[in-house]
Amino acid sequence: MRTWNNERFTFTSNGRLRSHNDGDALQPIYSWNVDTNMGIYRIGTDILGFSTNGAERMRIIADGRVAINSVAPFAGDQFSVFGTGSAVNGYTTGANGIGVYGQSTGASGSIGMYGTASGTNAVGQFGVSNNVSGFGVRARNTNAAGTGVLGAGNNIVGTYLIDGTGGSFNGITTALFAYYTTPNVGSGIVIQDAFYQQWDLGAWDGMYYKIIGTGTVSTVVNDLNNDKVVMQCTETPEGLFQDHGIGQLTNGKAHITIDPIFSKNIKVSDEFPLKVFVQLEGECNGVYVTNKSATSFDVVELQGGNSNVKFAYSIVANRADENFVSENGDIRSSVYSTRFKQAPKIRERATLKDEEVSK
Repeated sequence: MRTWNNERFTFTSNGRLRSHNDGDALQPIYSWNVDTNMGIYRIGTDILGFSTNGAERMRIIADGRVAINSVAPFAGDQFSVFGTGSAVNGYTTGANGIGVYGQSTGASGSIGMYGTASGTNAVGQFGVSNNVSGFGVRARNTNAAGTGVLGAGNNIVGTYLIDGTGGSFNGITTALFAYYTTPNVGSGIVIQDAFYQQWDLGAWDGMYYKIIGTGTVSTVVNDLNNDKVVMQCTETPEGLFQDHGIGQLTNGKAHITIDPIFSKNIKVSDEFPLKVFVQLEGECNGVYVTNKSATSFDVVELQGGNSNVKFAYSIVANRADENFVSENGDIRSSVYSTRFKQAPKIRERATLKDEEVSK
C-alpha cells in the first residue's frame, strides 16, 4: 500500500499487515478517523508506545519492562506509574524501583499504596483503606524463616532475625514508635499468643501501665559462671513505692527524714498510711515508730531506753495520683491506689484465609 508513491503498509503472504513507519504519540500508526491522536506506535527497537490526546501514556519493552503515563527513559529494571494530572501519583527513578498509587475501598483483603522510590531496590508505599477488613499495607513472606516487613530508618542498613519475624524495625535512637489518641481504654502496642494471653504496652484504663499482662516482671543477671539467669520482681495488688535506709538511735530516739523526691511521689493519710519496718542492729529494749508522715517518721526505744544502736529500715507507701494534659488541653488523672483492678479484655483477632492472602 502506497501514498505519494511511498510504501506505507505491506500485506505478507501469510496475512500479516506491517507498517513501514514508526508513527509517534501525536500521529500513531494505528488510530481512528474520529480520534487520530490516540493509538499505537513504535518508539524504538522492541519498544511499543500507546498514546491518548497526542501524549504517550504507556510503553512496553521486549524484556517485559512497562511504564504507564511516563515518557522518562527506563533506568534498569523498573516498573513505574506516573501521573502529571491532579491525581496523587507514584513515581520511581533508578534501578529496580517501584512506585504505585492506589486507594483501597473494597472488601476484605484490599490494598492501597502510594509510593515514591529512588535507587536500587527502592520501594515507597503509602496505603489508604476504608474497609474494616482492609489494609493500608499488607506484607507476607512465605519462606519458613522469612521476615514479613523490614523497616530501617535514619539511613541505616536493616537488621533482622535469621529465624524470621513478622516485622523487623531498625533505627539509630528509636526502632519502633507507637502513638494512640483514644480518650478511653487503649494501648500503644498489644501482643497476643496462641494461648489467649495478652500483653498491653503503654496502656491506659484509668491508670497508666508500662506493661500489663500474664507472667512476671523479670530481669537478667550473671551467675557465678557468667551465664545469664533470671530474677523475678515482687508485685503488689496496688501501686506502691518502696525505699530503704540506715538510721541510728541517739539516747533512744531517731528522726528520719524521707528523701524529698520519694516524698513528692507518694500519698500518706489515714486511708493510705506509711508503712515502716525497722531492723535493729544492736541490743536495746526494742523500738516503735511514731509521727509518720509523707516527709518523715520517728523511731523511739521502748521503756524509755536511751540506746545508741544502729538500725535498718524500709518504707512502703502508696504511689501518688498523677494528672496529665493532652495536646488539646484535656486533663487525665491516673489513680494508682485501686486494688486488684480488672485486667484488660483479650482483644478479638482474625486470621486471613489462604485465598485472601494469595490475592
